[in-house]
Amino acid sequence: MISFQFDNGSMLSNEGITALNNNAVYESSYKDKEGVLYFSKSAYISIPLEMESSEEVFVVSFSFLISGEAKEDRMLFGGEGIPFSIRLRYVDGGFIAEACVDLKKKGERICRTDSILKPECWHELTFLLLDGEFFFIINGKAEARRVFAGNLFEGFNKPIAYVGKQLSKSVKGGFFGYLDSITFSNSLTDEQQTLWVSETEIGAGEIESKAEELADENIEVGKLINPYVFFSQSSSCHYSLYENGAIIWSPSYGSVWMRTELFQGYLNAFENHLIGLPVDDEVYLEETNTAYSL
Repeated sequence: MISFQFDNGSMLSNEGITALNNNAVYESSYKDKEGVLYFSKSAYISIPLEMESSEEVFVVSFSFLISGEAKEDRMLFGGEGIPFSIRLRYVDGGFIAEACVDLKKKGERICRTDSILKPECWHELTFLLLDGEFFFIINGKAEARRVFAGNLFEGFNKPIAYVGKQLSKSVKGGFFGYLDSITFSNSLTDEQQTLWVSETEIGAGEIESKAEELADENIEVGKLINPYVFFSQSSSCHYSLYENGAIIWSPSYGSVWMRTELFQGYLNAFENHLIGLPVDDEVYLEETNTAYSL
């Protein structure tokens, strides 16, 4: 859809960019990169996008360096007529990336990466939206994925993208550092397709085997409703939702079964940092009609 680079203080682009609000300052080089834009705490650029609600894929990639002076949350990407934003959350002397979508009555949903993006280092961040799925690639590694109900592309309405602009009171300011390149696309590269498929398949076989084991034990999981939903707090762990509960998979503990009532409470606690990963299957106490999981 759109790609551009920086050269001699201006932006070179193909068709698609009709206007730019270039509040960033051009610098000829910085840390092995030539022709970069420096974003102060208040600088941002705006880019009108030719997006349609009928699209099925949206990809945006950044090559950037976060200033060593940045010590608080920063907004990287968002805009008008765009149903999500990407922010950099300050943690442990670095940053993690978060994709946020407001589902209105259902509240905000967040997809977080695991890797810490250290300041004063160049990073490659790619964000993919495929219908109702968010997916991150950080420095060439698949990092996080989350599935949402509904078609988020319906939220695109004459979109204008902002890079580096503060869009939320909960975020202290816009992007603060250097930007080397941005690319927008409506299709996946072969590498992105491979990473997306491989991330989907992590633990999938174990979950299916677990469902068969439960059936052998006369535990009815019911019809599969939503497969391979990645937790917002961990890109390497996911669950498959069934009519009667969920099977949770993690690299450390494999597949764990929980019935619907216990899983709903667990999911809320886990995504609010109140509890860790489950170690073993739910234990149901028939005499008290209660259940627990370690």
